[in-house]
Amino acid sequence: MKQRYFIIICILLLGSGFRIFGLDLRISGGLGNNAFDPGLQTPLGAGAFSPHYYPRALVDLEGDVSNLITFRARFERDPILRNRLGGTVGLRAGYVRLDMGPFMGVFNSSSRAINPGISAAVKLEIPGIFYGAATTASTIGASLNIPGNYVQGEGEMALGVWVPYALAVFSIRTRTYTEQTSLESNRSDAQTRYQLGVEIFAKNMPYTILVNIGYQSLKRTYIEAGGSAADELKSVYTGFEGVFTITPLLKILAGLETPVYSWGEHPLKGPSVKTMLFDAHMGVLFSFP
Repeated sequence: MKQRYFIIICILLLGSGFRIFGLDLRISGGLGNNAFDPGLQTPLGAGAFSPHYYPRALVDLEGDVSNLITFRARFERDPILRNRLGGTVGLRAGYVRLDMGPFMGVFNSSSRAINPGISAAVKLEIPGIFYGAATTASTIGASLNIPGNYVQGEGEMALGVWVPYALAVFSIRTRTYTEQTSLESNRSDAQTRYQLGVEIFAKNMPYTILVNIGYQSLKRTYIEAGGSAADELKSVYTGFEGVFTITPLLKILAGLETPVYSWGEHPLKGPSVKTMLFDAHMGVLFSFP
């Protein structure tokens, strides 16, 4: 029902002949290996964590319809939530912004091509002083009683302050993906992150740099009729992303993240000292006035 309201709003906006301005299109892709192999059917137990290579993809389109209304459309692929497609309509009221729209898993299972859901967010931003946000998204209606069915969910809380030439944001983020693998078993991937990110910028400089440091828990749980077992890898990580302005319409971005120390929760052993875990991406950002 809420998705129907979202579609009706979009149709009304299109029919009213509105003008979109401040349009940003971000396209990026990448590769990483800090993930459990999705093909594993049993826990690693006392074995060592073995990295699994995965592709990343992101297409993000965001713009303003007016001073009060914004919109966003987004497709993303990552090793935790897999493929998802969504969009929001946002309403501004002073320093507060509310966003709501559909959130869908797409082509993650041969038995369920589209898994519908909903997302919502509230943001408070006082430019130059304070930033706060709370977001949540989840698929709905897919019961875990048929092999191939799955549930996706994510949530984040963030608080930030502006300091000279930088924005510092502390955030807590959780993401989960649970799939029915057989009539009597489920498999769940979960990621929890505590992160401090500092975006550094300078007036009249053609670049910005985002530096992150944080703690992450990556957990794979196998649920059977007789009980459950889990593998968990914990990491302290750091990373960066640079955005370089080529022209007012075009920016190039690149980023890399890597754990500085990882360890397995007993009985799982951490990765070999010769193994480098990483997550890298590159892309472009088009900005249209």
